Amino acid sequence: MKQRVRSTINFLFQDARLKPKGFTLIELLVVIGIIAVLFAVVLIAINPAKRFAEARNASRLSDVRSIVEAVSTYTVDNRGQLPLNLPTSPMCIGTGTNTHQSPLTTPGTGTLWNGLVALWRLDEGSGSAAGDSSGNGNNGIRSGAVSYKTGSECVNKNCVETTNGGNISVPYNSSLNLTTNVTYAQWIKIKTAIPASSWPYSIGNDSHKYYSFRSSSNGTRWMFEYGRDNPTCSGTSGNYTSVGSIDLGMNVWHHLIATYNGSYIKTYLDGVQINSAAFSLGFCNNSSVPYNIASGPASPGAYLVDEAAVWNRALDPVTEIPTLASKCYNLSSVLSSYLVKVPKDPSTGTDADTGYEIWKGATGTINIRAVTPDTIDGVTPTIYVSR
Repeated sequence: MKQRVRSTINFLFQDARLKPKGFTLIELLVVIGIIAVLFAVVLIAINPAKRFAEARNASRLSDVRSIVEAVSTYTVDNRGQLPLNLPTSPMCIGTGTNTHQSPLTTPGTGTLWNGLVALWRLDEGSGSAAGDSSGNGNNGIRSGAVSYKTGSECVNKNCVETTNGGNISVPYNSSLNLTTNVTYAQWIKIKTAIPASSWPYSIGNDSHKYYSFRSSSNGTRWMFEYGRDNPTCSGTSGNYTSVGSIDLGMNVWHHLIATYNGSYIKTYLDGVQINSAAFSLGFCNNSSVPYNIASGPASPGAYLVDEAAVWNRALDPVTEIPTLASKCYNLSSVLSSYLVKVPKDPSTGTDADTGYEIWKGATGTINIRAVTPDTIDGVTPTIYVSR
């Protein structure tokens, strides 16, 4: 009897060992659910996107400090001499290999905002509006054969191409009625040669009476033209003159500037003066004529315009005009022995435009700023060092 009971117990025990025990489906689902909840909690707590953004901003702060320290050390080693050609308005820092970045990025920052009457970035990309970023309300209306271009075709973000009578018209505003002390600036690229019989103007008014940048008789030449019969201001044919006929070539962006200080009209190509003409009468007073940008030539002529602007003063030819037409400030060529490396944009990893700006203040201070810090929890920090 004992032997039978023992055999039965051994059999049951062996049977129990041979049958593997596992989780039921319900148990597995519960465990997976718990793991998912724990993972979500941990992910929210860690928030890797936020941590990466914080790391990039920390890198930016370290970079701006390193740059301003390098400039300071350079200045001490050179007996108080700052690096040459430092801009007085914010300019991107890079290796000098990018195309262009507008120094007019942050309203009120730098001397270039002083006296700015109108700034048409032409970045809208669609619609009929051409907004004025100066804050003076000189908004234009796009009409006819004016189309927006984007990306690599443009200098800054977007631009416009005009042909066959297209135009951007800015309604009359007294702030644009400038008779002395004025600067006109724009980027322009000839895409298809302008017919000799067509005389479009890329910025300004009727030049026989007022002033404008417009085409010359040659398909790729441009000039600044103005009425010279003040005070009669009849605007008749012959009562005008031109300054600095410039061959812009084909499919190359150029920066054009004309300044007038009440005594001389000067024209600049890509930041370099090319002509000057004495003129003391002042431009004719305009009481009603609209201002025009990118007026289209006769077909098949076509050209592109970007970043057009007007000031109520003559810009400085040394500290301001070259800045408008320049590439990024090439820090590496000046401070190569003071920096371990030229910083790279933490977001893009490029150094052609590092994502930082530099400018010299009125009192000689050096200012370094990160242009596009990461926004964290709805707040975009200001990453800026001045010394």
